[in-house]
Amino acid sequence: MSNSNTESYVDRLFRFAVQHREHIIIFFKLLYSVELAILTTSVYLGLTNNPSFMYVVSIGRRAGDMALLAYIATVIPGIGRRFHYRHKLISLLMIFRRYTGIAMFFFAFIHGVVERGIGYLNFGLPNVLPPLFELFGIGAFSLLIPLVITSNDRSVQYLKKTWDRIHRLTYVIIWFAAFHIILQGVSFWALLIGVTLTLQVASWINKFRTEKMRRN
Repeated sequence: MSNSNTESYVDRLFRFAVQHREHIIIFFKLLYSVELAILTTSVYLGLTNNPSFMYVVSIGRRAGDMALLAYIATVIPGIGRRFHYRHKLISLLMIFRRYTGIAMFFFAFIHGVVERGIGYLNFGLPNVLPPLFELFGIGAFSLLIPLVITSNDRSVQYLKKTWDRIHRLTYVIIWFAAFHIILQGVSFWALLIGVTLTLQVASWINKFRTEKMRRN
């Protein structure tokens, strides 16, 4: 009984999301506007040494958490596909994956600017290399830039196979993100990205094994 109720709820959720796809996309665009407003406000408060900036710091940390959750949501469809696992919730994530990815980029942008960027703008770059976890974070964010720039239909049509190659960078980003988080110590977020990375690797092993069996 409970399984049928759960399945019925998933079906209704899927139908609702598909039927209201345009409205959900508008919601994502509003979210981007809010993220940009937070980013702009954070930079202003930080550069003017406004006392209210202390409240922004916690927002920056939470933005990093949100970026991680959004990123995981973007890789789940690929993991499910390589395991040959189909579910309407995974299909739902796939439908809005591009928009989730853009939201993730802005969350990561807020996180980086608040945590380190404003300090660099106020006091200049440090004379020594940043901590290793920070370098991995910078690397992950840098690799996100070409993905976000090409996250539109025009880029898909114009770049064709090159678009696929660019977006394979996500398989590199997950390693950078994992080291960025894990090197900061044991935490729920470190466990979460660790599990996601393990599933990512396992899904590729399953894909190669399945293809080998088919060839034989």
